[in-house]
Amino acid sequence: MSRLPPGAARGTACLTLLGAVMTASANPPVDWAIGPDGRPLERQTITVDLPPRPLRIAILPDRTTGRAWGLPYLRAAVLDLERLQPDVIFTIGDMVQGYTRSVARWNEEVAEWKAIVEPLDRAPFPVAGNHDVVSGSRDPADDAFETLYREAFGPLRYAVDLPGATVVVGFSDGRRAQEGVAFSEEDLAWLDATLGDAATRGEPIILLIHRPMWRSASSRWSELVHPMLVRHGVDAVIAGHFHALQRDPDLDGVQYHILSACGGMIDQHPLTGQLQHLSFVHALADGSVEVHHQLVGATLGPNQVSAADQDRAFRMKRDAEVASILGAIEEPLTGPAQGSLGLELFNPLDVPATFAWSPLREPPGVELVPPASDGGLSWNSRTSIDSFNPFTMRTDSPLSVAAGGPIELAPGERRRVDLGWSIAATPTAPLPPTEVRIRATYADSLGRSVPITLIRRVPVQRVVSPSKEPAARGWHAAPHPLPISAWDFSPYDTLEPDAEARLAFDDRGDLRVTIEAADGLVAAAVEDVRLDRTRLADPMVDAVLIELGEEPACRRWLVELDPDGLEEIFEAVGDRVVVVPPEQADRPFVDWDRIPGGWRAEIRVPRTCFPSPSAARLPLQIGVADNDDTYHTQWRWIAPRRAPLQLQVP
Repeated sequence: MSRLPPGAARGTACLTLLGAVMTASANPPVDWAIGPDGRPLERQTITVDLPPRPLRIAILPDRTTGRAWGLPYLRAAVLDLERLQPDVIFTIGDMVQGYTRSVARWNEEVAEWKAIVEPLDRAPFPVAGNHDVVSGSRDPADDAFETLYREAFGPLRYAVDLPGATVVVGFSDGRRAQEGVAFSEEDLAWLDATLGDAATRGEPIILLIHRPMWRSASSRWSELVHPMLVRHGVDAVIAGHFHALQRDPDLDGVQYHILSACGGMIDQHPLTGQLQHLSFVHALADGSVEVHHQLVGATLGPNQVSAADQDRAFRMKRDAEVASILGAIEEPLTGPAQGSLGLELFNPLDVPATFAWSPLREPPGVELVPPASDGGLSWNSRTSIDSFNPFTMRTDSPLSVAAGGPIELAPGERRRVDLGWSIAATPTAPLPPTEVRIRATYADSLGRSVPITLIRRVPVQRVVSPSKEPAARGWHAAPHPLPISAWDFSPYDTLEPDAEARLAFDDRGDLRVTIEAADGLVAAAVEDVRLDRTRLADPMVDAVLIELGEEPACRRWLVELDPDGLEEIFEAVGDRVVVVPPEQADRPFVDWDRIPGGWRAEIRVPRTCFPSPSAARLPLQIGVADNDDTYHTQWRWIAPRRAPLQLQVP
């Protein structure tokens, strides 16, 4: 730190803070010029040497009212500032609760505040607020805490010349509250002279005061102050005190801003301006000033999520054994019913985990994200809302599943619990996939509670019997159209309704499958040279997969739908697929075409294709693949994958 010779000073004194010296120690104090009374000199001007603009000025809003819960917000703000590295930091006042008659207590609050901001590279420039200087004695003449403030923080009024801007700090409590908020004549004269000096620099000018004095008639702001600001080209006036963030109307080119809090008391919704935040002023290269704000704790440190914690999350999410529904509900149901399935839970982690589960009965809402640091920002996650698919995540199922938990599992522990279910009345349609959401929660390496949502859908064992009465075309038809649904959750499921399949046997005993699918985009024709199982799992076009029978005798055909109205059929043979020639007799025959909003396919599976033509029950699985010209194809199924539909053969 070096002091300029007297001839270099503007106003009473002028100091240069050299960046190299400033970073030599942690949070060095501001080197104030000292007055005859041994305290920092009032109305001095400080010069700070910083890199070229755009200049970034950070402002810490009000800390009061000093309850303990507010301090973590201030700590989180300090972490933010360490990461953001603004060029210079100011407060907007009210750093302590104050309003006390106890000097010892006031000093404790000052020490507490300073200890929290100590990690910053440079001590913040202070703005005196009413809580900082007003005495609990209620004596308007009691200026004891003004004196203490000057000793602990610095002058009550001063200016700072920065490379790119001048910041002028005013004292909005120069008169006691009982006398009304106003600048003294001496302060007005100093402000006029200081703003005049600042104007000669040709840089933006920002005025900081704690109280928004332009809101107080006693300040005579529009008469005494605002014309002065216009005359000297002040760009912005920024105040605090209200604990409610807002921008007042600009007037004659002067911006007026009021800040909320950073650790201070708020009692309303953030959209009323009441929020914990930091504020920033950018002095831009074109000479303009931009003010913006950031929620406290919004910066995330390099250890926000460690590799070990991410591994735990992935393990919990991807291990299929973590949550398994055992058994299936048998259809058809001819009346109210109830029963119990098994839910097997497994903790694959190296830390304890707690499990709870419940059915999806309404669209999910926001979830609270724990803070990244002690008392830092807790924000709302919309993940569950954004990933909600109203076509595959049914909230209106007639099937009711009992909620349960919480239960804690030790690392590696496995436990089976009952999953009760009930249906109040006879279903009028096949049961849709009913979603159970299992919440697995564990503590990460930072002690935060990490929730993992596991989505499972209750299996239904469908047994379908064609009608004994001849139906249209002389066929024996199943009583209901069957939805082709997403029985397993995928975040990539398309936002389209389920396809529907109608099943029937014709008079020759052949299986007839009619599928109508909603599909906003039928995939374009594309050359696909794959002749292995990957083609069955992920075709490059829209397709239908038919599986008949049980292993090892199960037969599988992939019907690929050509957008020109043609189709190509492949049959699985071991690990390969082979093209089924049109003249082959024991193959499905397909006729399909587009309909408004999708497509319709009629598929005939000759009885000679059945693995056991004389069997009374035929295991059947039908999948509809929707490609939409994308890299991955999305599937829906007529029954859960591990519980194919059981079709009674007439």
